Amino acid sequence: MENGKADLRAAALAKRDMISPSIRAAFASRLATSGLRIVHDYAPHSGTLVVGLFSPIGSEPDLGLLAEALSGADVPTALPVTGKRDSPLVFRRWTAGDPVALGSMKIDEPLASAAEVEPDVLFVPVAVFDRRCHRIGYGAGYYDRTLAALRARKSIRAIGVAYSVQEELFVPAEPHDEPLDLILTERETFLHDG
Repeated sequence: MENGKADLRAAALAKRDMISPSIRAAFASRLATSGLRIVHDYAPHSGTLVVGLFSPIGSEPDLGLLAEALSGADVPTALPVTGKRDSPLVFRRWTAGDPVALGSMKIDEPLASAAEVEPDVLFVPVAVFDRRCHRIGYGAGYYDRTLAALRARKSIRAIGVAYSVQEELFVPAEPHDEPLDLILTERETFLHDG
């Protein structure tokens, strides 16, 4: 099944790379408004809300305006830190404008001095998705392990972020694959029906 996922991933990422700067900018704005609304509407209602974001790599959607909107609404945010290959991600407190350091996967991460937190809402990068809210990531399984670990401890919401060109009719799902609660694209929002 991994060969099939790899082919779907390669095709979707090639399409994502071709997206125009104007569509990218419009989606960043949509994320700032829709993402903030979704956080308030779909977040588990418990104590202090923490939102996990991600630092975009390559042609991934830019969450910078969303980070600023969340900060402006006094919603605490965090970024992931990648650990050992078979471990879940760790999230450290980070606010738009805070310094970052290049992590082991060559992705911007919060400084080691930042407090460790557990997100209640998690924005997840997506390589490929379908309308059932199944996703294919980059193949290392970090987000599947992270979602499984968080869901074993508490109620969270996982929001996939992708461009519409990354959609496939059917994404093969294995037992360890964690579905998302919803997926936000530049055009639509898909809710998990399970």
